[in-house]
Amino acid sequence: MLLKHILKNLYAKLPYKKRLFEIIRDYCGTPTLSIYQHLYFQGRFYVKLNSALGFNVIHYGNTVENDIFWKGLYGGWEKESLKIWSEISKDANTILDIGANTGIYSLIAQTINSEADIYAFEPISRVFDKLLENIKVNNYSITALQVAVSNSDGTATMYDTPSEHQYTATLNLRPHTAHTNTVPVEVSTVTLKSFIQANNLPGIDLIKIDVERHEIEVLQGFLPHLLELRPTILIEVIDNSIATYINKTFSGTDYLFFSINEKSGIAHEGEVITKKNEDVMNYLLCTRTTAERLQLV
Repeated sequence: MLLKHILKNLYAKLPYKKRLFEIIRDYCGTPTLSIYQHLYFQGRFYVKLNSALGFNVIHYGNTVENDIFWKGLYGGWEKESLKIWSEISKDANTILDIGANTGIYSLIAQTINSEADIYAFEPISRVFDKLLENIKVNNYSITALQVAVSNSDGTATMYDTPSEHQYTATLNLRPHTAHTNTVPVEVSTVTLKSFIQANNLPGIDLIKIDVERHEIEVLQGFLPHLLELRPTILIEVIDNSIATYINKTFSGTDYLFFSINEKSGIAHEGEVITKKNEDVMNYLLCTRTTAERLQLV
């Protein structure tokens, strides 16, 4: 254990890792996941969207940024979700990134659509600071808000996992997290209904919701504007209750549901269901008109 600790510290202090890894990636090819998951660094790197567009990201040693560095934006982490998000962002005027984390989705949207109004919600301080840094290094106009979106305005207890390389936190402490090393943190909360009214938003075109089983509360706080504004929604569905609520809420509307398999692509579904497959976590909810424009049906 002592030797492992010594080697780990030596590796952390090794200079020029980024440049070395760029040479390996660009000239030798990307190593397998079992290898590159250990080849990380800290610092800024450039992410290509295409031959003309890209943005900067600060790597803090997290697996998401490491995956993007080695595999590219559309080659690894949530690649199919990122592809469809990139396409929809092109024509969206107002975009909400709820559960923004360090801001990958917001950065993509701003890079593709510099005229869009983008609001990124991230309540946990240590993660919010990283979000701000990513916005700053790109000189973007994304509005970052250190607040949790929920079904009530005020404050709530959030359960954080205070690890430097773990960005997951939740407002819903469920049995699967009850015995883990979580720390309660009080955060401010806002409903989308209140947010829309306070900011005089005429509409919302695109929303990403990834809030660790708090998706129902986010949607509840959006009513009745949800069905009036009819935004396109990219939402994580990892709980049967979330799937049931979505099906009930959108029943009788012209919304269509698309499961996103991060390995094989997007599939039209008759209803939202929780799939016991780690490659299917996200769903795209959109009107038929939008689906036709995106050539999904």
